[in-house]
Amino acid sequence: MAITNEITFHSAFIPVLHAGYYSVETTQNITGGITESFSSNKQAFYVDGPKFELEAGIVHHVYPVEGIRGDFRADVPSIVFNRVSLPWERKRVKATSNDESWLMLFMVDEEEKKQLEEGKKNAGKLFVEIAATDRYANTEVNFLKITEKYCTDFFPKPDEFKHLSYCRIGAESEEGGGSPHEKSVLLCNRLPNPGHINTVYVLSLEHVKEEAGYKTFPYLYKWEFFCFDTANYLIPQGSKQGEQATGEAFPETLTDTLFENSDEFEEALRTLYPKQTNFDLYKSKYKFSGGTFHGLLQHLPGKLGSLTYPVAVDNDFVRQGGVVLKEGTSYTGYRGPLQAAPRPLLLTKNNTTNLSENIETKWTGAKKYFPAGTYQPPTDRSYQVAHELGVLTALKDEAFHKAFFEWKHEVSTALLVAQKGQGTSGRSIDHIPQHQKIKQTKPLPPTVVEKVEGWKKLKGIPYSYLVPSGKMLPNESIRSFCVDANWINAFLLGAFSIGNTYDGVEQQLFELYDTNNLFLKANRFGFLINSLVVGAWPDYEVEAITKKETNLLERKKLAKNIELFLYESDTSMGGAIQKLTFHLPAGKTHSGFRFDAGNFTKQFRKPNEDNDTTLLVKFHDKEHRCIQVKQLLDDAKGGESPYFGMMMLEGTPKVEFDLATT
Repeated sequence: MAITNEITFHSAFIPVLHAGYYSVETTQNITGGITESFSSNKQAFYVDGPKFELEAGIVHHVYPVEGIRGDFRADVPSIVFNRVSLPWERKRVKATSNDESWLMLFMVDEEEKKQLEEGKKNAGKLFVEIAATDRYANTEVNFLKITEKYCTDFFPKPDEFKHLSYCRIGAESEEGGGSPHEKSVLLCNRLPNPGHINTVYVLSLEHVKEEAGYKTFPYLYKWEFFCFDTANYLIPQGSKQGEQATGEAFPETLTDTLFENSDEFEEALRTLYPKQTNFDLYKSKYKFSGGTFHGLLQHLPGKLGSLTYPVAVDNDFVRQGGVVLKEGTSYTGYRGPLQAAPRPLLLTKNNTTNLSENIETKWTGAKKYFPAGTYQPPTDRSYQVAHELGVLTALKDEAFHKAFFEWKHEVSTALLVAQKGQGTSGRSIDHIPQHQKIKQTKPLPPTVVEKVEGWKKLKGIPYSYLVPSGKMLPNESIRSFCVDANWINAFLLGAFSIGNTYDGVEQQLFELYDTNNLFLKANRFGFLINSLVVGAWPDYEVEAITKKETNLLERKKLAKNIELFLYESDTSMGGAIQKLTFHLPAGKTHSGFRFDAGNFTKQFRKPNEDNDTTLLVKFHDKEHRCIQVKQLLDDAKGGESPYFGMMMLEGTPKVEFDLATT
């Protein structure tokens, strides 16, 4: 059944009767000449509902999820109930209005938690207002004893309570027979403490025990999560120690690793440099700003561009992603399969040698590109390298070379038999038995086809062949590319060359490869990203906008922080990526803020307005991270609940890059 996207928000869903004891008294009077009355009759009944514990299945979702580790510094913890009226079925102590919830989220970190007393006691003995005749008098209750200071500092202010609960109701299914999606929501008034385990309690405010310096409340539910310290630390690969006398580069065990807090970073440094006592200089030098997903990508220092070698040389070879390698006293040009510009397809049924054996296209370039006195126009060995790599890869892959050689031997034998005309004179040809059953049309083994399709998607091709120089894809950068089908086909020809065959049938074998669509002829393109985002947020999503409709063929992580995206289009015009949009999965939509450059902001769109409004979030005490809920509403010129709940919804932040202009 199709479901509409319409959702309505309400400040409360107040039941007709709150939970508790009720009595109905009936009387009857008869008039009209004869007056008669009857004694009244009272009938007691009880409206029930969760009081000291939550029923199974009543919790729909908590955020952050129980036990998760992540960057939640700017996220407001929340709990969603499947029971739409739950927060308003009872009344809290000292409530000033019916739309105030009797439930509240209370959060502490592990250090603050040490100041609390948590336990379980008999409800009737713990709270004097629960009479001995109450049905819950003998219920065992989970309780939390909180210091008066925490109640003052961490609890919402009196005018903030009603804004921290709301309900939302989704439309019924369009095809009928469905029911509305009704949920109630509680929001916390604090932000998590980075670098700590944060525990969230669902407190009941219906009962409270007050004593000197403390207040005791029942709690119905709790969960924990770990919040990363968003002041991440990173030592880029190749960084010099600087502060060390040697000035040597840091070891690989320490570089390009995202440390989630300063303690982890210092521990890693201390392991390598046990004689050091103060690591503050390292912490300040390698502190990585913009630690959120949004911040990392928005401030991507390497920006975007094409996959080329960053040298100022006006030459087609360099512009297309070529590099120069030294061979003895001469130089050789090499281009990988990922190039900055598309190249025409060279492969034809009558021309295969140009791709693998005899390609020696010389090019001229500026002499300043080479060491003084050594300049010679280098030979482009790209396809020869691809061919040789194909040979070595095929030989190394036992599953491929066994299945392929068996097929190749049998089919080439059949082709030779057909050429010699075996059977017409009843004589055997060469060493082939006269009655051997051989077929020219034997299909390729599935293993072979699977391997070939994988190679066409760049699977199994070493990274150094894809990107011959690290300068082509620096840290924190995105580089677009077009796949050179000629390079891939040269690789495949190398793989197909393994195993001896008969003279005179090579061309027919080649035609069989071509007929079976083993060669790459489609237009493929994509981009590479080298960023901490890859390692820190592996489930991020990307949308690519191109000139023509495209299909994502492959998404492959090549290294800890490097990922490849490969697309295909039916037309050459599809090879131009116009825009890339990065975002986290839609399921991560939650209540919260954005955190950049040390500030928390709330970006939202007011009703009947076309542009977003951005507000600076204020705190009662920034150290305790308690939000000024009412002040935020006043700054937004928002109305009553559920306006706060709606504006708090933080959609997944999107970061867009326009490759046409960057």
